[in-house]
Amino acid sequence: EKLLSQLRNGVDFEALSIENGESLTVTPPFKRNSSVRGLSAATIEHAFVTPLNGFAISKQKNETGRIIFQIRDIDVPRIIGDQKIEKTTSQWLKTSIRQDNFSTYIKNRQKEFNMIVNKEKLRKNLALNPAR
Repeated sequence: EKLLSQLRNGVDFEALSIENGESLTVTPPFKRNSSVRGLSAATIEHAFVTPLNGFAISKQKNETGRIIFQIRDIDVPRIIGDQKIEKTTSQWLKTSIRQDNFSTYIKNRQKEFNMIVNKEKLRKNLALNPAR
């Protein structure tokens, strides 16, 4: 948590890695159901709820330690074909990503401030669809 706090406060990722005797590795782009050398399935799943430029911590694939990562790029693929379907799907994907990130943000604030957010009132105030 201390390292994450430092990163979120602007400490350089590479400098912090060197200072702690760790290596910094950039993964190739991957999809939600991908297998990436050195990353656990939990880390890959965690990456998809971490906001762009955000930092997070997850278990390493070998379960003996943790990995700190930063999301540096998000690519929502275009759907080739019917423009209406393409636009609708693209909007849905972008909204889903934002809602995943927003949900994570709310969870973190609840934890940070030791509070509970009334989800129904929040959804109503933000004009989001009610939970199903």
